[in-house]
Amino acid sequence: MKINNPSDIFITVYKNVAAVAAEYELRLRLLANCTKELEQYKSDKLYKLEEKFIAHFSSIISNDEKQNLNKYRQLRNKLLHVEFKEMLETLSELKPNQIYESKVRQISFKSNEPILDQLINGIEDAPKISNVSTYDSFGWLMNCCINGIMGDVANSMLEAIEIINRCHDHNCKQEPDKT
Repeated sequence: MKINNPSDIFITVYKNVAAVAAEYELRLRLLANCTKELEQYKSDKLYKLEEKFIAHFSSIISNDEKQNLNKYRQLRNKLLHVEFKEMLETLSELKPNQIYESKVRQISFKSNEPILDQLINGIEDAPKISNVSTYDSFGWLMNCCINGIMGDVANSMLEAIEIINRCHDHNCKQEPDKT
């Protein structure tokens, strides 16, 4: 991958996590497509399909998983709509014991000094941005990538996919001709 812009590294991380989030929705819709009782909801809004999915598979989805599925969907939405602050709030509800501190630093550059020297010296002296509400989209993206938020979002989406796969496996035992 050729990097033309410093943000390309973070965008690559975002794309990989977004792919897992999109897979969650795709798997849910494919399962609805091959489940007689859910087939009529396969094209509904995701939250509607999710409600029907949970009701249909309620005997094999734990109460915690039922609550988390709602949060996983919200997490997916916030990620794909680039609402990083809200995504972090939702992730914090799923992982209340995890604390995400800002690791982004703000460096002010002087136009008459070499940028590389300023960058090297600036990292040591620059304070962390503690007020994350001042982040722009790139600041949020950097922060989410640097301190593991994107990894935790991806893992949360993988947990959601595991639930769907378990329901798919159960469904295949009930209706072997539908896969």
